[in-house]
Amino acid sequence: MNLMDLRTFAVTVILLPALYACSHSNEKWENNPENDKIVHVSGTIANLSPRDVRIALVGTDVVHGGDYYSIKVNRGCFSADVPLDQDKVYELLIPLEKGYSGLRFQTFFADQDSILFAYDSQENPFRSPALILNPEGNNEEYLAFRAERAERFAEENRSLDDEYTSIKDHYYTDEYDRLCDGLNDRSLDRSARDTIRLLIGQMNADLSAYTPEGRSYLARRNELKKKELDFARDYLEARPSSLALFEIMYESVRSASDLDHHYHDWLNYYEREYSRLFQDSNLHPLVRNVITSTSVREGGRFIDFTLPDKDGISYTLSQLIDGKTAVLEFWATWCRSCIVNRNVIRDLYDRNRDKDFVVVEVAREIKDDTAWRNYIAKDGADWVDLLAMEENHSVGNAYGCGIKAGGTFLIDKNGYVIKVDPTKEEIEAALASR
Repeated sequence: MNLMDLRTFAVTVILLPALYACSHSNEKWENNPENDKIVHVSGTIANLSPRDVRIALVGTDVVHGGDYYSIKVNRGCFSADVPLDQDKVYELLIPLEKGYSGLRFQTFFADQDSILFAYDSQENPFRSPALILNPEGNNEEYLAFRAERAERFAEENRSLDDEYTSIKDHYYTDEYDRLCDGLNDRSLDRSARDTIRLLIGQMNADLSAYTPEGRSYLARRNELKKKELDFARDYLEARPSSLALFEIMYESVRSASDLDHHYHDWLNYYEREYSRLFQDSNLHPLVRNVITSTSVREGGRFIDFTLPDKDGISYTLSQLIDGKTAVLEFWATWCRSCIVNRNVIRDLYDRNRDKDFVVVEVAREIKDDTAWRNYIAKDGADWVDLLAMEENHSVGNAYGCGIKAGGTFLIDKNGYVIKVDPTKEEIEAALASR
C-alpha cells in the first residue's frame, strides 16, 4: 500500500462513523443534465452548522436560481451519490452565511468514484487548505498546481498577510465605514439604505473606499497576482493538456482580464491549445463570456442584440440608439442596488428626454417574469423595458455582467461606449456636450 492509499485509508476509518450518520435526503438537479457517472460525495464540516452544501457547475449563480444539487448536512457531515458529468468542472459550496451570501468553495472534477471533503471553519482565513482529502486524476493534478504555486509564493503571501493584519483597522476610510454602519441603522427606510448600498458599490469600484495604506496593499496584492499568472503560464506550457489544466487556464484568463496583464497572450494560448479540446466542457462558454465582455469597454463599440418587451414585441439595440446618446442598463427586480440606480436614471431621463436621449432597460430575471411585469406596470416609465430570462442571459454576459444583475453603459451617438457604470454627473456631462 503506497502513501496515498495509507492516507486515504486512515481518513476513511476516522470519518466513517460520522459519515454513517449523515442524512441522505437530498435535492436533485432541477434541470438534470445527461450525466455519465455517479460519484459518491461525502465529507465533514467542523465548527459550522450549515443546513446543506451544494454542488454546481463552475460559473453557476446558486443564490439567484442557478441549477445545483443540494446535500443535507446532519451533525456536521454530508453524504450522497451524485450524478455528474466527467467532461464538466464543478464546485462544492459551503455557506458561511445564511443564503450563501458568503461561502467557501472547492473546485473539483468527476473522474473519480468517490470524493472525500473536510472543512474546518477555524482554518487559516488567509491560506485555506484544499478540502479534498483523497484526490485522484484531475483533482490531484489541479491541487498539485495550487500547492506548487502556494509554495513558490509563500513568502510574499505571508508578507501580504502580515501587512493586511497591520492595517486592517484602517484599511477602509472613515466615510466608507460610516456608510457600512448606516446599513445597520434600522431607523432608515429601505430607500435610504439602498442609496447607501449604491454609494458603497461606487466607492469600491473607484477605490475611494480605501485609505492610502489600503490602496498600497491592493497594489502590492495585484502585483503578486501578476507574478502568479506568469507562473501559471509557464506551468501549463510545460505539461500536456488536461481538463484540470483547462480549468487553471480559464481562471487565468479571467484574472488576466481583470488585471489587464498579458490578456491577449492568454487568449492566443486558449485558441492554440484548448479551443478544440473538451468540447462538452462547461469551460468553453465561460471563456467566451470573458472574451466577449472585454470588447465592451470604454472606447469600444456596443454589442447589438434583440430582446422582447412585455408584449413580446422584439427590439434591436442599434435601432433604438439610432444616433442618440443612450444609457443601456441591466437590472433585476431582485437586485436592490439596481432599482436604486434605475430611479437615478429615471430622474435623468425625465429631465433630458428632449436631448436625443434614449434609455434601454434589460431585466435579467430568473425562472418567472411576474415580479418584473408587476414592477414595470407600477413604475410606469415610458422608455423601452426589455426582458432577458435565463436563455437570454447571454446578452448580459456579453456585457460582462456574469452572475451580477446590474451594469450600466453610457453610449454615444456613434455607438461607442463613453463610460461603464457612469455617475449621474457623467451622464449629464455627456448630454450637455451634444
